[in-house]
Amino acid sequence: MNIHNVRRFHALHSIASLAFLSLVFLLSLHGGQAAENLIKDGGFEQYLAQPDEQGNPFKVWSGWKWEGNCRRVADTEIKHGGQASAEMLSYGPCKLGLSQTFRTEAGWYKLSLVSDSMVELMDGVLTGCGAQSPVRFLTADGRHVAGLEYRAIQTSEGWLAFVNNLDRKRDRQVTLATSLKVTGIRNLTLETDLAPSFTVPAGETYILRLTHPSQ
Repeated sequence: MNIHNVRRFHALHSIASLAFLSLVFLLSLHGGQAAENLIKDGGFEQYLAQPDEQGNPFKVWSGWKWEGNCRRVADTEIKHGGQASAEMLSYGPCKLGLSQTFRTEAGWYKLSLVSDSMVELMDGVLTGCGAQSPVRFLTADGRHVAGLEYRAIQTSEGWLAFVNNLDRKRDRQVTLATSLKVTGIRNLTLETDLAPSFTVPAGETYILRLTHPSQ
């Protein structure tokens, strides 16, 4: 076996990979209730001594393999913290996943990841599929905002974006930079309208709708 063909992906402690359907959702605070983590064993700490008959190495998480020569491993050596991480090994092209099913109710949910993990993940996904977003959130002089992550998607009703300030101590001033004809920014999180330049408070995430002339 040529080990140079082995590809690794680690879903580290407290990281849940969107690409592999491993999402960590925190129930939003409503009526003063404490946030509840809807994902069980989000750090991949509970693993089996030997993988089961489907090749799954974890007690709580399940998963599957669509095709190719690949497998899931509970890695106790490389990890962000705790005892283990989820390692995805492939020996060539393959489709492999981790999953967990849980029930939700209507409302807002917050996706909590290790800092910069979503940025790195989505950059890789967009690069792989050749997609380029026309929506960016930058400083007033057009530079990257440290500690800020953002993504935009086009829906049948227009463009939606999320802007997340990873810095829990400092607010961030950001400016919408886009080639689209945008007439307004609606903050769906706060149900208010925003100017092209606005502040994202420390540790906050905004979900935005970009309005255009036809709306």
